[in-house]
Amino acid sequence: YRSRMGNASELAALMDCAPWFPHTPYDLWLLKSNRADREETAAMRRGLALEPLARAFIELEFGEVFEPQVVARDRISASLDGVSFDGTTVLEIKCPGQGRHSELWRHVERHEAPPDHYWWQVQQALYCTAASKAHFVVCHAEGGEITSYMACEVKPDPAAHKALTEAWEQFFQYLDEDVAPPLTERDVEERTDTAW
Repeated sequence: YRSRMGNASELAALMDCAPWFPHTPYDLWLLKSNRADREETAAMRRGLALEPLARAFIELEFGEVFEPQVVARDRISASLDGVSFDGTTVLEIKCPGQGRHSELWRHVERHEAPPDHYWWQVQQALYCTAASKAHFVVCHAEGGEITSYMACEVKPDPAAHKALTEAWEQFFQYLDEDVAPPLTERDVEERTDTAW
């Protein structure tokens, strides 16, 4: 499913703002065409393990139930940490290793918005669900227990939805025709050292 769909967690690569692999459309093409692998990191495993606990904690805090769900519009997909029963609110949870001491927590606290790579992920979730808002929540955990959180609200951005659908449409052409997308500056490393 993930190999043929355009998933929300991958959108940052298309928008050239991903801080980790895949970084660029070319990286994403390598991954989806089985020319490269993505290793599951300890941070990823931790996030998956804490997600149900964080969702239960947030449900109590917000007084609302959120159901995990996979949704799609054509080939554009989002695996939701939660969506309200009436479909109007999406929940996106992050549980960074450093919790309230993480850069992510500080960013949300400072800007009242997620960083770009997560903002795009949330916009795709909003596009796929047609929800009216999303809660982006950063949780702090101690000993496997969620103890606090930092949250902000994200509204749908029609211009972003247009941009992401166009980006995926172009990417799917490369993927379906098995042709590599053009390299970006982030795909190239300029070297002038002696070994080179």
